[in-house]
Amino acid sequence: MSIPLRDGTELRVTREHVLAGERTYALERIQDARQVSPDPETIALRVAGAGMVEFQPVRPGDGPLALDAIYRWRPDLRPPGFEASPQLPAGFPSPVVPAPGTYAPPGYPPYPSPYGYGPLQPPYPPGAGFPPPPPPPGYYPAPASAYAASPNANSGELTPYPRTFGETLGAIFQLYFKRFGVWMTLALIVALLPALLASVAQYAMLLLVGVDPQSATPFGTGQLSTSGSGACIPPLPFRLAAGDQLWLYASVAGGAIVLGTILAAWQTAAFSIGVRDGILGRPIVIRRSLGGGLRRLFPTLIASLIVTVITMVLVGVPLIVEGVAVAQLTSSGACSGGANAGAGTNALAAADVLSCLGLILFVPCVILAIVFSVRLGLAPYTAATERIGPFKALGRSWRLTRSHFWRVFGVTLLMGLTVGIVGAVIGEFAAAAPTIVSVAVIALIDAILTPLTVITYTVLLYDLRLRKEGYTAVTQAGQPQPVPPEPSTTASPESI
Repeated sequence: MSIPLRDGTELRVTREHVLAGERTYALERIQDARQVSPDPETIALRVAGAGMVEFQPVRPGDGPLALDAIYRWRPDLRPPGFEASPQLPAGFPSPVVPAPGTYAPPGYPPYPSPYGYGPLQPPYPPGAGFPPPPPPPGYYPAPASAYAASPNANSGELTPYPRTFGETLGAIFQLYFKRFGVWMTLALIVALLPALLASVAQYAMLLLVGVDPQSATPFGTGQLSTSGSGACIPPLPFRLAAGDQLWLYASVAGGAIVLGTILAAWQTAAFSIGVRDGILGRPIVIRRSLGGGLRRLFPTLIASLIVTVITMVLVGVPLIVEGVAVAQLTSSGACSGGANAGAGTNALAAADVLSCLGLILFVPCVILAIVFSVRLGLAPYTAATERIGPFKALGRSWRLTRSHFWRVFGVTLLMGLTVGIVGAVIGEFAAAAPTIVSVAVIALIDAILTPLTVITYTVLLYDLRLRKEGYTAVTQAGQPQPVPPEPSTTASPESI
């Protein structure tokens, strides 16, 4: 039988060979054959001496037909549970079933007996009695590999078989602890400094609002701001710094935030490149990760900012509406007695309407924020590991997560809770220490937990790419291609 392929060639299955374009694979050298991706439909053959080869049929449903044709000639390759198509084309090969007392054709492994007598290999020794009866029609003994442990169970590296939900979580932790020393070395370079800058920004923000970070009380040096004895809004427990201190603290906080954002993008890109090499089974080189992170800094930064802005806007809409309601209520003097009581009543009604609107918008805005953060959350890691721009990375993340929303949401939610709980528990002990020690400990915690977050998203990225593109396309992407020889400039005798 033959089926057309996406690359313009044709896949043919004969009694002795599988032919794809100009490539020929002997049927007896095939070690495994199965479908590895449903969208686009992709089948893969593991061939002795050639490794893994993949084919993508043009028509949906042709992949299982080609596999069924291979299984007709090589029934030992048929995996348990594979069902033949109910509609077979004309000329489809009949199943090969060994006759009693015979063995497999030359070049094929002997068919094992389901009754425990071993392979059917004549001649039988005298006195051995009759050979065991042949297997019933339609029975295809499964290869020994079908009962082996799943290749996804004990490895964080990518395999040709997509992972289940539990296997994905296991791969994240296996990859994290297997290369823990490399992650810590990389974290000391790219994760510790952004964490320190974030702590400096937080310290400066506390000083900006008049709060003493050294005080044991939450608002040690703050002064209560009042809005009148009849104000509805309770006084705020802080005041802004004044004069030169205001500009100093604001500049320090703003500069630390901007520099920390840029370094965080470098951190994401460098870790993503290192995790990519670990997933693909390549050696992780610190210098290559750092240099690759610098080269992919701009697209990673833009993609991260876009995802963050979209999420913050969606979450901030109901909060802004609530803030407008509070501002309307405060500025109108609705809660103060006197001559403005009538106008204050109208303002109070308008503030109630805005407050209700904010509450109504809260749930759908939060749901949309979660959807966009999941569908676009892989964009920074895609921009870091592939040579594409930030907007193409956003579109690629959206396409990869299609039909896999709950898988991505569940994995990221569980890993986010794990990272958050560990960080909160250790942060509580760090908060009791002096300020300088606390800042250093929190920065160190961030350096330890950041690789786990990046590994989570990168493992998900390559798991979805495996499902969509196939094993060969993923593993060969980014590999250096051979440089074609330059054409000779010497004139031939015919051209003279």
